[in-house]
Amino acid sequence: MTQEAIKSKIKIFKDARDFQIIWLSIFLLYGVWFLDWDNFVGYGVLIGTCLATQLFGGFLLNIPTSSLKSAVITSLSLCLIFSANSLFTYGLCAILAISSKFLLRLNGKHIFNPSLFGIVFCLLFTGDAWVSPGKWGNEYLIVIFFFACALLVLLKVGRIDTSLAFLISLMALEYARTCIYLGDNMDVYLQKFSSGTILLFAFFMITDPMTTPKTTKGRIIWGIIIGALTFYLTTEEQSYIAPVWALTIATPVTILLNTIFKGNQFQWIPSHMNLKTSNK
Repeated sequence: MTQEAIKSKIKIFKDARDFQIIWLSIFLLYGVWFLDWDNFVGYGVLIGTCLATQLFGGFLLNIPTSSLKSAVITSLSLCLIFSANSLFTYGLCAILAISSKFLLRLNGKHIFNPSLFGIVFCLLFTGDAWVSPGKWGNEYLIVIFFFACALLVLLKVGRIDTSLAFLISLMALEYARTCIYLGDNMDVYLQKFSSGTILLFAFFMITDPMTTPKTTKGRIIWGIIIGALTFYLTTEEQSYIAPVWALTIATPVTILLNTIFKGNQFQWIPSHMNLKTSNK
């Protein structure tokens, strides 16, 4: 292997999206092999439609093909979270998720997390879609696995502050309610945080660097807001997908936080590495 080829392979992993794709793929394979997920046609529709929509949008706007990495991440996230009764709804969710990146933009960045936008639209308007937290089970091994893998990705992206702010605020509020107010034991408390869905949300959905606040202060405040909203929606509204609604409600707050706390636009690959890439 030539020296240029070796350098090229090393440069690949300068892009945090490579790590995200690897770990999300591992999570999906875990679900297929160990949790008996068998929705292969649905997964195919999600992945194929996301890539096709990204290619079409990239062609119209002359965006480099490296933007396909972001579409792969979105499609894998949808495979892990989203469920529907019809292939049409799967395709619609994928089209809406990717299209939102091109159509709903402000100051050069998309407003909504693509996966979130597709999921919420289908939940509200199709009557055919759902998110199932129970599909992951409640094994503590999943918790350890998620933490280990997700930290590798987040340290690369630099959004660990968002996840910690969300989890610490949510866990503190839930501890006060479960253990202090209701008097339940720690096993009851910990079980509430052993779901793969809540961890996937905490480490991958709310940490999308293109839709989170630009500064550390802004992200910490934002994470606390999402944690508090999740707690309220879970305890008062009995919403089993409270984090999804909490993130949807909190998304516009990002605009305010970016106005108050000025910061630089995130780039998947720092410009000094001189690699052709795209923030799409």
